[in-house]
Amino acid sequence: MANWEFPPLVGVETIKSFNGDADKLDDFAVSVEAYIYSRELPLRHGGWVKPDEDDGWIYCPLPASDAAAAQEGMRKNYIYSKRFCMVLAERFTDAAREWWITAGKDMVSKLLEACS
Repeated sequence: MANWEFPPLVGVETIKSFNGDADKLDDFAVSVEAYIYSRELPLRHGGWVKPDEDDGWIYCPLPASDAAAAQEGMRKNYIYSKRFCMVLAERFTDAAREWWITAGKDMVSKLLEACS
């Protein structure tokens, strides 16, 4: 296994809340992008990642095997992405929160299971 950890998902309260109104979606999306960018989180693409020398991330091509990935210091970011979605959902209110509780979390889980 690679000898590094994903960054902690803290300070999510800086992301704007979202109530499900379409006219507020852009503001929410920009807030999420700013959070990811400012913390150098490896969430731009799904797949294999490894840290670079500048505290950023390299999104790697599909390795030949899990052993080859480990040797190169790579990890999949799908579980980390799911954790981020769960933390991000805490910023949902009203209709957005109701959607997350009734359908959204299951949709994200199924999508990430298909990817991993």
